[in-house]
Amino acid sequence: MSFDEGFIARIREWINEGAGRYVAIGVVAVVVLGAGWMAYSRVTGPSRAELVMAKGRPVLVICEKCGKTGTQTVGWLDPFPVVCPHCKEKQAYDAILCERCNTTFRTPRQPVFRCPKCGAEFITEQALGGDR
Repeated sequence: MSFDEGFIARIREWINEGAGRYVAIGVVAVVVLGAGWMAYSRVTGPSRAELVMAKGRPVLVICEKCGKTGTQTVGWLDPFPVVCPHCKEKQAYDAILCERCNTTFRTPRQPVFRCPKCGAEFITEQALGGDR
């Protein structure tokens, strides 16, 4: 593809005089900043949020089959029940440890509930307006 020499001369003149100079500087600045941002994000790797989402969250679980409790790493979007760390059956549900009487019980799906043994009151994130 061949350009008319007059066209290239007009572009060169437009860039060297008047508003064309500022447009050219702006375009070069955007390209350089974009390339720098892309290089920086590639060097720094995934964000903290991406790492947390990939890693999952530790959850206290109680198995309905064997009755044992333990901590299990569960993905943020994984549904319960999950695999029990002791008997390897998929019957482990999220649990709560009562700090007053040291009883572990399955988490009720209510915003406010009480420990079945001592009656201590628990308030979940649902009651405070957050997601659980």
